[in-house]
Amino acid sequence: MLTARHLSVAGRHGPLLPPTSLTAEEGVLHLAVGRTTEERTALALTLSGRMRPDGGAVMWGHDDAIGKLRARVGLVDSPGVNEPERHQRMRDVIAEDLSLLPKPIRQRPAVRSWAIEHGHRDALDRWPEQLDAASRLRLLADLALADDRMTALVFDGPDRLTFDDAAWLDVLSDYASHGLVVVAVVTAVPPTWDGPLTVIGADDGTGENGEDGDTVPGFIPGFAEIDADTTTHQPTADPAKDDR
Repeated sequence: MLTARHLSVAGRHGPLLPPTSLTAEEGVLHLAVGRTTEERTALALTLSGRMRPDGGAVMWGHDDAIGKLRARVGLVDSPGVNEPERHQRMRDVIAEDLSLLPKPIRQRPAVRSWAIEHGHRDALDRWPEQLDAASRLRLLADLALADDRMTALVFDGPDRLTFDDAAWLDVLSDYASHGLVVVAVVTAVPPTWDGPLTVIGADDGTGENGEDGDTVPGFIPGFAEIDADTTTHQPTADPAKDDR
């Protein structure tokens, strides 16, 4: 179980992540919706242990150690953070991620054999923009799970890749169905969504608001504010607090 309680991050000119609480359980896809790229990515980074919060806490089970969080929660395709570089073919993306696995070099899988084993052979010589949303999300999620310590995935903005909500929902739901904790931080809630939902900033101080689908007054999740550039803008957090 991945739990956030009154989680917040301060920015240079105001809150980067307003107080937010959520509880994501194994086997169930959990959506978190936010107004801006900054707060969405700040939530994804703090949930995955890549950024230290200024307030509140994130826990894996009952453990709030940031090292444990980073070892258990994979961050997938975060804009400006770990999304594939445009100048890299996917074989280079795979090679880079596999080289970072916390195991001896001889025990790390070869790029081609890994891609074939996980059904990504056709992606090896493609550029990121040549992959459809489902293929891209599956490849990047499988790369995160190449570290066998990972039991949770946080997807940052999967809905930015396609107008077809079913495409990314089906992929993420499939990973959740294998017993993983899966959180998707999105710009808007699909009209058909009836699962667990958190609204970023809807924390009422008890940790309950936002965990059961409640919304901030005047903010309808299905019509989240979309930034002018949702694929390249990074949060303006204090680098000293960023543990990436």
